[in-house]
Amino acid sequence: MPKSTSSARSDRLTPAQREFLRRRLHGQVAPADTKAAIPRRADRGPAPLSFAQQRLWFLDRLMPGTPLYNLCSVHELPAVDASALRRAVQAIIERHELLRTRFVEIDGEARQIVEAQVDAEFSVDDLRGHDPKQREQTLAQIVNDEAARPFDLSRAPLLRARLVQLDRERTVFVLNMHHIVSDAWSMDVFFRELQSFYSAALSGRRAELPELPIQYADFAVWQRASLSETAFAKQLDYWRKQLAELPALDLATDYPRGAIQTFAGTYTRLRFEAEELAGLRALARECGATSFVALLASFKVLLTRYTGQSDIVLGSPTAGRERSELHELIGFFVNPLVLRTQLDLDEGFRAALREVKHTVLGALDHQDLPFETVVEKIQPERDLSRSPLFQVIFQVLSQRGGSEEQARPSVELESKTAKFDLSISLWDGGGAVEGTIEYNTDLFAAATVEAMIEHWRRLLGALAAEPERAIAELPLLADNERAQLLALGRGPVSEVEAPSIHRRFEAIAARFGERAAIRTTHGELSYAELEGRANRLARRLLARGVGPGCFVALALERGLELPVAMLAVLKAGAAYLPLEPEQPAERLRAIVADAAPVLAIVADAQAGAWAELDGLPRLDLAAEAEAIAALDAAALEGDGSPDDPVYLMYTSGSTGVPKGVRVAHRGVLRLVCASDYLQIGPDDRVAQAASAAFDASTFELWGALLNGACAQIYSGELVVAPREFAAALASDEISVLFVTTALFNLLVDHASDRLAGLRAVLFGGEAVDAGRVRKLLAAGPPRVLVHAYGPTECTTFATAQRVHAGDPRQTIPIGQAIAGTSAHVVDARGQLVPLGVPGELVLGGRGLALDYWRRPQLTAERFVSLSFAGRSERVYRSGDRVRRRRDGAIEFLGRVDRQVKIRGFRIELGEIEAALVAQAGVEAAVVAVRETKAGRRLLAWLVASDGAAIDDQTLRSGLSRRLPDYMIPAALTWVEALPLTPNGKIDLAALPEPSVAESAQEQA
Repeated sequence: MPKSTSSARSDRLTPAQREFLRRRLHGQVAPADTKAAIPRRADRGPAPLSFAQQRLWFLDRLMPGTPLYNLCSVHELPAVDASALRRAVQAIIERHELLRTRFVEIDGEARQIVEAQVDAEFSVDDLRGHDPKQREQTLAQIVNDEAARPFDLSRAPLLRARLVQLDRERTVFVLNMHHIVSDAWSMDVFFRELQSFYSAALSGRRAELPELPIQYADFAVWQRASLSETAFAKQLDYWRKQLAELPALDLATDYPRGAIQTFAGTYTRLRFEAEELAGLRALARECGATSFVALLASFKVLLTRYTGQSDIVLGSPTAGRERSELHELIGFFVNPLVLRTQLDLDEGFRAALREVKHTVLGALDHQDLPFETVVEKIQPERDLSRSPLFQVIFQVLSQRGGSEEQARPSVELESKTAKFDLSISLWDGGGAVEGTIEYNTDLFAAATVEAMIEHWRRLLGALAAEPERAIAELPLLADNERAQLLALGRGPVSEVEAPSIHRRFEAIAARFGERAAIRTTHGELSYAELEGRANRLARRLLARGVGPGCFVALALERGLELPVAMLAVLKAGAAYLPLEPEQPAERLRAIVADAAPVLAIVADAQAGAWAELDGLPRLDLAAEAEAIAALDAAALEGDGSPDDPVYLMYTSGSTGVPKGVRVAHRGVLRLVCASDYLQIGPDDRVAQAASAAFDASTFELWGALLNGACAQIYSGELVVAPREFAAALASDEISVLFVTTALFNLLVDHASDRLAGLRAVLFGGEAVDAGRVRKLLAAGPPRVLVHAYGPTECTTFATAQRVHAGDPRQTIPIGQAIAGTSAHVVDARGQLVPLGVPGELVLGGRGLALDYWRRPQLTAERFVSLSFAGRSERVYRSGDRVRRRRDGAIEFLGRVDRQVKIRGFRIELGEIEAALVAQAGVEAAVVAVRETKAGRRLLAWLVASDGAAIDDQTLRSGLSRRLPDYMIPAALTWVEALPLTPNGKIDLAALPEPSVAESAQEQA
């Protein structure tokens, strides 16, 4: 949506706009109009419905029997004459045709039929003989039963009145009308007329009310006749431009949004005192804005801070009674306006106020087009889980001559419905502002809405005090709230005495020398054997020039030699670079060229796999076995430092080139030696199921070896066969297992009964399916079930969540910071966001990686210093969009960039797109992730170069030379061009369905 400058728009203000600016948007009679009067209809037969009525008629047919559109109000009155009150209600029905109207379908069209005579549905409940406590309970039951009782639109009147007599001095009047015949203005008209007719009935005289110039059906006929494409072309053009690419308000909910919109709801009250609003009102007067505009602008700023969105869309109802002949009619005239504003978070509230004022004026200038027509003509993309165009409605009502107080309920009515996600209704009489926030209880908890009110209150004072300060920096949090967030974001203190991994291992080996440290299907090593072999190999590495500051590539299969080589490299003072010979040669060459290891440790059987990596020296364990065995097995000197690098591990890069992450000893020690999420001990057997080039292996190997446990190493082929793998876990008496979420899902689906025998199962790496977790919990879970989360940059795990049977959560959070770690949720400015509000997860503590190898600019972008409570802390910007729930746990929501996780591997979609475009015959490509029956899959859409002919098999073969198998798309779809949105971005929603089925390998 284009954004114009305030200076340009002020020159275009018309006298009518200035009048609108002077007056309130809601609750005031419009100036006398000079247009031709609405005529009375000549045909007294069935009449068409107005556009607003047509919408409610459709919704009633869609949801028959719903009380959602009941307008029920409750009013406490002094003692009244029930008979006179009944006659007054009957008089109002006789005065307004719409209250004698029923709605039917004739020849496939909805029609309203006015009955000549309809008796009021008026009942009296006498509770004067009831016990006072019982009386109040009965009253509440009567009121709520009435509010929940639906109307039949085919029967008139669509109005029910009920008088409840409590004692001699106190009665309660309950009025219920269907929205199709009434609105808030109509309720005001009803009670003013009720007073006149009641007084007349008591005195036996005729009420002196002027004759109504028209009836509602006259208006409906006129509206239908006057609305034409020609007459409203200008207004329609405005709305088409205003609502182009309309965003949904991404307001985080406490409960998952269902596929179909629900309407269960309630409300909470709010009140802003006059002194709290004084600054806002003064600023509004200075900027020539109404109180409505100022309150709306402040709420839009709050939503901007809650969502991080600058494009904020709300609905706001206008009275829809611009013509004078409509002022005293009872009927459904409300016309919602879509108020869309682009707010600049770097500008102050004064600028936001001007922008919102401009939005309101533009909408008011184009309000003649009914909302229903806007929806019909614009045809927004329908999402059955949300209302069309907007999900939040905002209105400010003013008091008109005291009658508004009569229309406002004086007895509490328990609302159980909500038409929108949130509905904010305020009453502004010039002093304090009172109101309600109605909310969908299937989406929001009461505590969330109450916190929103307090943040709004704090924001009101801040934006008035500092109107030029960037709205992104205005404070939302109270001091106690900030302190709470900081406490929740810090894990327990982590204390590890050992300065390095190898020194810790030496101490463990001295205690558990004869215990098995490593087991495979081909043999095992005790702690003493592992220590001795690592010391010998370390001496050989030193002789080959390995030392501090060096990287040593490990090109070894999963087996006994792998942990020996890892430990030996550390004892030599260097860091290891784990590689997979199965990875594409081009990718391996890129990694080796970037890391520049001094040599590679290989086994004889794998030496040929490295023949094309020219120039990389090798240490062949098979060829040098005798020479290594002859070396001294005693421990080497040198403790090392906690900040020395342990390994260099490569992850996907957005530029198409993998990026290396350097992890320090302190990170691994924090992960497995001082952990609070799980303690591993000498009696445990830990499954080692991950590739050494995947940081899950850090937990598996070092978690066992630094705690006296045994690591059982499994082949990659066995791990991906869930039934066979589960059987092996049982036969090997595994007690601790960590698997990716994808593998966890397979194990639950095919072998959940085998997991019950484990002491602890940890899973993580991508979004978790709560249904699979519940299935495992029901089938018989392990003693400890942990959902773990953490990027490579924070040494495998940063947060953890214990999952228990009977846990009511519909989603599984990633938990809270583990020991030695901090996990805070911040906005784009690095400021803490409130509980429940989405933000980016930033991670700190001892697990933080050293840097991105040879990427100083990327390191500076992602590893930053933020100030919390006056203390600077180095943190990693994870790029993960999360929020902290009210129970303190962090919930994963998605990514703030294009990074995804597939089968536990972190993937930059840009790297795959770069590899695709590098193939001959491919001009352009886009890659996305879609959910399929087989799980999350990568899909690609490609545009061929002019005249190029390339088959999918050739393309896949070319990709396999650059990308590992988990990064190759499951489906390739060729298109003539990539569809674009009006602002030039690729329109992912417009891409065709994949034309190539998932490969058998992907399905496996």
